Amino acid sequence: MRPARALPLALFGAAVLAGCAPHETLESLSEEFTPETSGPSGPPLAEPEPQAEEEPKAPEAPEPSALRWTTAECDLAPLSLTSSDGVGLALTKLDARVVVHGPLAFTELHLSFHNPRPRQIEGRFEVTLPEDAAISRLAMAIDGEWQEGEVVERQAAQRIYEDILHRKDDPALMEKQLGNVYGARVFPIPANADKQLIVSYSQELAGDETYRLPLCGLPELGQLDVDIRAQPFPGLPGSKDLERFAVHQRAVRPRGDVELTRPAWGGLERGHGVWAGDMVVSSVVPLPHTQSRTEGPGDAPLERVTILFDTSASRANDFDGQVARLGQLIAALDQADPARSLELELIAFDQSVETLYTGTAAGFDDAALSALLRRGPLGATRLDVALDALAFPANRAAEGDPPTRVIAITDGMLTAGEELAGLQAALGRLRDHGTRRLDVIVDGNASDTALLEALVRAELPDPGLVIRPGESLDALATRLRSSVHSGLPVTVEGASWVWPATVDGVQPGDAVLVYARMDSGFEGDGEGARALEMRIGDEAIPVALEAAPAPLVDRALARATIDAYQRQLAAMSDEAFASEQGKRLREHVVDTSVRARVLSDYTALLVLETEDDYDDYGIPRDDLAEILTVGSEGVEALIRDQTEIVVAARNAFEDHDKYAFGSGSGMGFGASEEEDEDVWGGLAGEEVFEASTYGSARAVAADRIRLDQSGSPLEGHGVGGGAGFGGGVSATSAGASAEAPRRRALSGVEAIDRRRRLAERVLLEVDVPRHVLDEADHSKPYTGRYAEFMALLTREELDAALALATAWVEEAPGEVLAMVALGQAYAALDRSEDAARAFGSLIDLHPGRADIRRMAGARLEALGEPGWALALDTYSRALDQRPDHPTAYRLVAWTQVKLGDLEAAFDTLEAGLSSPYPEGRFYGYETILRQDLGIVAATWIARAPEREAEIRERTQARYTRVNTRESLRVVLNWETDTNDVDLHVMDKRGQVAFHGSLAIPSGALVADVTTGYGPEAFVSYGRWSAFPYRIGLHYYSRGPMGYGMGKLQVIEHDGEGGLEFIERPFVIMADNAALNFPDLRMRPSTARERGVDAMK
Repeated sequence: MRPARALPLALFGAAVLAGCAPHETLESLSEEFTPETSGPSGPPLAEPEPQAEEEPKAPEAPEPSALRWTTAECDLAPLSLTSSDGVGLALTKLDARVVVHGPLAFTELHLSFHNPRPRQIEGRFEVTLPEDAAISRLAMAIDGEWQEGEVVERQAAQRIYEDILHRKDDPALMEKQLGNVYGARVFPIPANADKQLIVSYSQELAGDETYRLPLCGLPELGQLDVDIRAQPFPGLPGSKDLERFAVHQRAVRPRGDVELTRPAWGGLERGHGVWAGDMVVSSVVPLPHTQSRTEGPGDAPLERVTILFDTSASRANDFDGQVARLGQLIAALDQADPARSLELELIAFDQSVETLYTGTAAGFDDAALSALLRRGPLGATRLDVALDALAFPANRAAEGDPPTRVIAITDGMLTAGEELAGLQAALGRLRDHGTRRLDVIVDGNASDTALLEALVRAELPDPGLVIRPGESLDALATRLRSSVHSGLPVTVEGASWVWPATVDGVQPGDAVLVYARMDSGFEGDGEGARALEMRIGDEAIPVALEAAPAPLVDRALARATIDAYQRQLAAMSDEAFASEQGKRLREHVVDTSVRARVLSDYTALLVLETEDDYDDYGIPRDDLAEILTVGSEGVEALIRDQTEIVVAARNAFEDHDKYAFGSGSGMGFGASEEEDEDVWGGLAGEEVFEASTYGSARAVAADRIRLDQSGSPLEGHGVGGGAGFGGGVSATSAGASAEAPRRRALSGVEAIDRRRRLAERVLLEVDVPRHVLDEADHSKPYTGRYAEFMALLTREELDAALALATAWVEEAPGEVLAMVALGQAYAALDRSEDAARAFGSLIDLHPGRADIRRMAGARLEALGEPGWALALDTYSRALDQRPDHPTAYRLVAWTQVKLGDLEAAFDTLEAGLSSPYPEGRFYGYETILRQDLGIVAATWIARAPEREAEIRERTQARYTRVNTRESLRVVLNWETDTNDVDLHVMDKRGQVAFHGSLAIPSGALVADVTTGYGPEAFVSYGRWSAFPYRIGLHYYSRGPMGYGMGKLQVIEHDGEGGLEFIERPFVIMADNAALNFPDLRMRPSTARERGVDAMK
């Protein structure tokens, strides 16, 4: 697998007061948010003063450290916990404990979230780290005790997490997503209860960079506590004791960040750092402040400039402020050199591009800014389409040559389109047309810095800058007009290893971090001071060092080592990445990550419930790395051994939490005491479980009562008074019920209706499929605001539906269903480009979630050919993220077929058939993938008959054959785990194929996946007289995952390689809800010939 946010600082500094409320003043912020206490002498929290920057100046006399609120871009909250369906949980408490030691900082966050829902759910935790930071700890409270996560190879951790989740235990899984965003899956979050997490990370601060705790964008907090301890820089006069600063507030909604400003280096103008053992981390200034910015290579004047402005969905918060700052930047660039006319082109880009202005900077006015606001923030982020719009004249609205300078303003998260190699190729095309330099201004709280830095330093003649937030307008204009230095070699006297080997992308006064491991004989005085000599380019730089906690320095070097390896991997071609060298580099990353507890692209933090769970999955805990924490004396290490690990094991038969008895020969039934309102047979519980048992009674856990192949319920006994089932369908209750269950006959078989005192998951059925399909039109598959939207859409009140969806997105821009509704409304109004941007927004807002990527792809695919390319892109990335889901392969393959790449589709399905999957999951997937392969083979032969022998041989090697029979296939997949969506198909004779009766005369069901995702399929070979088919879904068990969302695909194959498709995405939200699709009235090919819709 090839893995594909930065502190929310003020982009243009005090020149523009940016943030959640861009027009508020610093004074209004300070009135509302004044911490109770700060530094050791207790002065009030300082507010930032506006500063204009021209040329950099050498540091002056140091000033005292100070804590203050500061404005920030609040485009997205720095951390959140949401349910799987995208609804946020309230953050009730945030306790931040911080130690700053020279250029190193360590942050420990104690978080408490509240689940207001009356049911247990799975949550998605997301945190955006500062630049040069890495996660080192994830702990979760289980039964009142903290259980620590362990660093595990990423794909292994994903498989273990899902296996544990299916056992109904309590796991958590944290992974790196894009850039500096980390996400965690957390289960369970109890109903109407709090969930407590600890997350810690270490980071490095270049220069006299302030420490900033990102808070802007968070909702109102019931309790906010911040405790910061800072070690003064080496060489400063006064005490060397830790200074302490604190903030304590209640019922506060942060609209800024907490920032610790520290004194300058006290005359140590060029370098300072810390050491421990043979390890050194230093912050140095390669080029002195006094050097002219115009000295050096690559002076690319601002004469012909194109600004690429990111309008993707992740820029939604404070979009008006971002547009306003763009106008001010253009004015500053124009005024920076009044003697030279600046030709300007403004292009908005997300997954598509739009040229909004061409002319001079002096002539730029509000019309273009108004056009940006009308376009609005939607869509995925594709820098490649923007670069290609410049490189290919046919794609450009502006006449004349491409620009000599390109400035991209973006949040730095490229969520779709070409990755590094493809982007470098696009820059190469621009170079051939005369473009000399690319600069990137990061405007937001997330970025993929490594990718951006690789882009600005490659392919074009002159190196550019990645400019992070915090620059004033004047300083920004100066930096863009000045030369950039790259390729400066770094050497450290007495070091055996140095990173980076060269310094790139710097201007005079910029500070960089340098890491080194020293040879033996590295000595200093008795007070812990050290000194070393460093050379960067032609500059000799003395560096003063102070001792620092060894675990903190070790993690910094480990992060640098991982960064070095990962940059090598990112620069590799696909062939080199897959080679032995690439494999060894990935192994080095994993080994370093596990040893030092520093998360990487190839590892994850996994929290399991018990010590036995770690043993069962072969995760060693006998050589445990230290866990860093913040104690009374600063950073402390928790040295763990086996006797100190909290083991949260439960005895099911003592605690009566989740258990059941199997009969020894059939199915076992039971329940969980998670929810008092659900009772089955007098046994309190939220869910009824099932699992096969053999030979003796045992505790079991699963999702719902199932039928055997004959359609009869299997035998079992619920503990606690319970219920018994024999060959008939009946239930008895040992506890009193407020209302006796009603029964009604369905084809002579009794079924039990759900009641308050009957368990939510119990649905017994024999001939129920007919009932499901008959009653689906009267069912209520939707709830809440989405139900309101669908009612408007059904009544064809399209303008009202669009207004509802638009307002919903504005109120909750990250909510999945809101964006789905917006896309559906645009599609219904035949605004396909707007619909595609809305569905692409799901990719941009959730780039690290394979399930949402696949769901967005299904929506894009259903738009027809204009959506196929982006659908393939997001399906492919989802496959990279979760190669252990068979559905991922067929989604990629069939989109490749539609785009005409049949060989790639065949390769993808071959890979799907050879991939390992969790045992006991995805029953029947091989049959479905082999059928896919046989049809793709037939289509490929029809397009390339000269390769028939080769194709047949490869097909037979996968234990299938080229499919030459006419067929109709109806395939279901959905994007939620640990739940069950069932496919029901009824032909015109009223015969129903369902999980209890797989075959009917006109076709048969293949597979019955009860554990999430699918696929399931109905296959009919040439039985064209059975039309119309009624196709329905039954949402048996929502479980902790929320709504079900996926797609129904109809594929007709004429037996000779001719294909027809129907794509129907769906949403289903309520337990036991039924959803009917429009009847499939005829063969899709017949409908196409007649010019009608086959499924309407």
